[in-house]
Amino acid sequence: MGLYRRGDSRSKHKVWWISYVKAGRQQRESSGSTDKKLAEKLLALRTAQVFEGRWSLPRSKSPHLGTWIEEFLRFLSHDKTRSRYRSSFNNVLRHFGKNIRLSEITAESVFRFQQARLERGVGKATINRDISTLSSCLTRAKKMRLISHNPCSDVGKLNEKRDRRQAMPFTGQKPR
Repeated sequence: MGLYRRGDSRSKHKVWWISYVKAGRQQRESSGSTDKKLAEKLLALRTAQVFEGRWSLPRSKSPHLGTWIEEFLRFLSHDKTRSRYRSSFNNVLRHFGKNIRLSEITAESVFRFQQARLERGVGKATINRDISTLSSCLTRAKKMRLISHNPCSDVGKLNEKRDRRQAMPFTGQKPR
């Protein structure tokens, strides 16, 4: 790891470059500056990022939701699971649209999705399944470093127990 100057011989102002090792391979990067102190700070920053394992940051341009959902569904092995997920994704896409980027989905927008579905009279259990499906998709995107955070984890589930039918004890008699 180190710091060195690079530039053509005619140039009076040579740019400083930094060199460091990441995953066993040498990496070189221009500091973009002729100031040695600034280049040293950049080298220290990169060294710390490599050391702490923060170097693999998410992409700056995440994929669109519609594209990512299709890719996600393609890798599900069971047909029944794929069918159930597709049903939930249809509801999600109706609300968010296909062209929203994964990084643009926020906890607030997921909460708004919950509220909009409640206003339409959809059951709380169905809404929880839709959000769980979206969360599964976004968790896979996070593992692939497409996004840095899954916003569904910040939104609580709706209490679906109150809306369930109550079990009736079997007495052997016909109901009146």
